[in-house]
Amino acid sequence: MRLTPEQRSLIGPAVDRTNNKSLVARVFGIARRTLEKWNKRRKHLKDRKRKKKKSKISLEIELSILALRNMFEWGSERIRKGLHSLPKFMLKSLSKLSVKIVQGITLSRTSINDMLKKHGLNGYKNKSEGWKFFRAEKPNELWQLDIKGPFTLKGKKYYFVICIDDHSRYLLLAKQVNHDPTIKEIAEMLNPLVRKCHPDKILTDNNPFKTEWDAWCK
Repeated sequence: MRLTPEQRSLIGPAVDRTNNKSLVARVFGIARRTLEKWNKRRKHLKDRKRKKKKSKISLEIELSILALRNMFEWGSERIRKGLHSLPKFMLKSLSKLSVKIVQGITLSRTSINDMLKKHGLNGYKNKSEGWKFFRAEKPNELWQLDIKGPFTLKGKKYYFVICIDDHSRYLLLAKQVNHDPTIKEIAEMLNPLVRKCHPDKILTDNNPFKTEWDAWCK
């Protein structure tokens, strides 16, 4: 009779409960020799729960992956290179926007893609959705504002507030916050830029506060 893994796991506890191995062997319908073999083997080949490996991706790295994806729409390979070493001019520009991207990190494309997949950001949009053409003919004619998120990391929710000049594709604003930002908070982020650059229009697709947003824009 061939024992199943479940039956083999029961032999050890059964033998521990009684010294009569012959009786245990009859209950399982096997020879005593077979019983002794599996009883002995369970001490050496005892099933052990695999220890959960500590993830190489810390909270800071995960936020950096999300930031690079949301701000530049990079794929896993460019994100991998960006985590290892971003050009100095990019780091300088991002630091002005209070965006911190960890450096000197070596990750595989698979690990990065798994992280993007976790947040539903892997792959590229279907072409059937249509291309987004640049519509502004000069700088500050049209800004595009978007709120990305929420992204849940270690039980906490994070959002990214991003604003891009439609003509130059220059990243004007990239703020990471740990709550759903209100119109008042977004306005406080934009006010210094608006006073400096005087944009004609600000477009947002994610607009849950239409009345308040229109009032602020006016």
